[in-house]
Amino acid sequence: MIQGRSPAAGDRPWRGDHESHLPESHVRQSHVGQCSLFYALNVIVSSSLIGLVVDKVLASLEEGPWDPLLYGERSDLIFPAACLIVLTAARFFLPPAPRWKAAIVDSSLYLLLLLACYGAVLMTDGSNVGEAIGGAFSVALMAMYTLQLPAAWALIAWATGHLAPTGPRREQSPAASPAGRLLSRLHGPVGHLVEHFAVDRT
Repeated sequence: MIQGRSPAAGDRPWRGDHESHLPESHVRQSHVGQCSLFYALNVIVSSSLIGLVVDKVLASLEEGPWDPLLYGERSDLIFPAACLIVLTAARFFLPPAPRWKAAIVDSSLYLLLLLACYGAVLMTDGSNVGEAIGGAFSVALMAMYTLQLPAAWALIAWATGHLAPTGPRREQSPAASPAGRLLSRLHGPVGHLVEHFAVDRT
């Protein structure tokens, strides 16, 4: 009969054994980080593909309103990359919030990043501040027509309800509050004082 060899002191532990000894907080943070990254990828990739497809369809019409403009240059990839980092960090580092509040925060971040990235690109191309701001808002308006912004906001509103919380909220007991700590410190002297008066009266 072949017996299993017990692991020696110098043997490398199995990955499963190593993960089983990890603190629960580390495992939870790893899970939250993966969920945040997948959430940001889902929002950015899906909304960008919708905007790209609608943009191509509108440009392919016989009398289309414009030529295809979305993601036609390398500089257009700055926004998805920045949005991926910011949305992931926002869901990972921000404290737990109601679904509607998280959706408003992430939707605002998406729009602000769109304006900031395209405005910065236009300024690096030689445009002044006024032209860069006007061009950034023009891109945002075009993103509305191509359904990129509406799709992003709808995806954010849906996906924020399926995110894992960043951690359980700690319920603060009354004794942990400043008033509770003060009362606990006074409990001993007050108790002795009451006991002393009770003995004197008897």
